[in-house]
Amino acid sequence: DNYIYVTGSNDSITVFNHDRERVKVLKAIPGFTFTRVDHIYRESDEVLWVSDYNTRTLVKMGVFKAEIREYETVDENIVKVQAARTRSGEVEGELYVNVRTHQIVDPAEVE
Repeated sequence: DNYIYVTGSNDSITVFNHDRERVKVLKAIPGFTFTRVDHIYRESDEVLWVSDYNTRTLVKMGVFKAEIREYETVDENIVKVQAARTRSGEVEGELYVNVRTHQIVDPAEVE
């Protein structure tokens, strides 16, 4: 309810806060790069459906917020997390996260 999702001419999704300040520009999500965003449909606070005109694709996009409280630095871009708080509660277990992309990394890719 606090955000407005808008498509733009720069082939991305632009997210604004309630004060209409730009918060984030998404040109890609894991597994898909946007080429020409056509429509965004909000299924719920956690799920958006995005249609891409050029690729004729409908993409399901999960929206979530996670908070990492304790971590160990592995290298310049990777941290190891023992527990993370998500919208659905605390997730226990070891996770590797790329702090530049905010994506979970496969432990086999971490040396």
